[in-house]
Amino acid sequence: MKIKDLFSGFRKQPKRGRITPIGSRHEIPLSFSGLDVDKVVSVIRASENGNSAEFWRLCRTVILQDGHIQAELFKRKNAVLGDDLTVTPWSTEKKDVEAADAAEAMLQNLPSLFLSLTHLMDGCIYPVTIAEKVFGPADPHRPELGRRTALVEIVPVPYRLIHWNHDGLPIVSETDGVSFGGFRDAPPLDRNRYIEHRGHMISAPDRYGGPMRSIFFLALLSGASTTWWARFLERYGAPFIVGHADSDNDNDRNILEAAISLATQLGGLVISDASTIELKEATGASGDGFEKFKAHCRAEISRIILGQTLSSIASNTGMGDGTADLQGEVRDDVRKFDSRLLGETIRTQIVAQWLLLNGYSGRPPNISFAGDTTEEISRTLDGVKTLSDSGLEPADEALPVLSERIGYPIQRKAAQIPVVTTAHAAGQEVGGRPFFRREFYRG
Repeated sequence: MKIKDLFSGFRKQPKRGRITPIGSRHEIPLSFSGLDVDKVVSVIRASENGNSAEFWRLCRTVILQDGHIQAELFKRKNAVLGDDLTVTPWSTEKKDVEAADAAEAMLQNLPSLFLSLTHLMDGCIYPVTIAEKVFGPADPHRPELGRRTALVEIVPVPYRLIHWNHDGLPIVSETDGVSFGGFRDAPPLDRNRYIEHRGHMISAPDRYGGPMRSIFFLALLSGASTTWWARFLERYGAPFIVGHADSDNDNDRNILEAAISLATQLGGLVISDASTIELKEATGASGDGFEKFKAHCRAEISRIILGQTLSSIASNTGMGDGTADLQGEVRDDVRKFDSRLLGETIRTQIVAQWLLLNGYSGRPPNISFAGDTTEEISRTLDGVKTLSDSGLEPADEALPVLSERIGYPIQRKAAQIPVVTTAHAAGQEVGGRPFFRREFYRG
């Protein structure tokens, strides 16, 4: 199948100029203080019925309110975006190599690429993320951005503009400041203009909430446990005075009670030897339940975002290094999963269209952000060495696969030209006499 047939939807020339409003003046805040379970359930039900305005506001508020979610989301994004972007040709054919070189130059010189990828990576917990591709005329001073049509920038689409059509598919409202409730009668998302990315494997409809749906309740309980803990300390955590009166006379007890009441003003007590005063305070174990509950909520949030907990919360597993290695493998699997999904989004929704618009006939190259781990690279290289020792070697078609696994382009080592040393090349005749010699007269 030809590349033009595979990506025939990109043949249409996209409109030039940005449509997405980038101002934040219409961002409506959502208070976290009055949030409860009933409110969260109401927001989710409204989103399921096509009105996700409050859902997007709740996503923003929960992330901004919880520092633990921010830290875990940074780890998830940085594991991919912290590595260099690698562009590997689809094959060794000349047109595929030319397309890969052009795409790599375009991506490296696109100033808004990193910011837009950071936005698209929100899709690992958000149900969907969308960005707009802004095209313009080719600039002769910036030929790397396009020789016919230039990709000027990629603009993140604010979540408040994402709605749903009658089929439940995401659409973008190009009018800011207007809130549409329920499903809208609108065509599907224009693939020539917008990038749509999902960084999770949940097959439920996007309007149902994605991974953020479960994070809502955990973040709510985590924040509530802190409030409950503060209320407990306010009520029972402050030291209090206990007086003992060695008398059954109510008058003596009333005098001691009055003395305790004045103690906070006078800063001391004057009592008889028959009475005793003790200063009591809440035991240290009284708040352990709140602390354990909060730690449990945070561990579940880490498990949803990162797939494991040991990189966030230090805990004694009692099983040696086996558990740590196992959770480390889970973290690497999540990183490679994100790299593959984001690379495919760039390849099929950005690079493929850009190549067609600029007349490149080669197939879109493979896009990756990270190779394998050090241990996996060592195993791969050991396997290649074993093949070499057995008289075998990888074919040329295997080089792109090895490049993707290692994390940088590789090529076959050029064979050395053997150096032949002969007597004539050394400037001597056979026998060791000089090649250019004088003839002596022998009489």
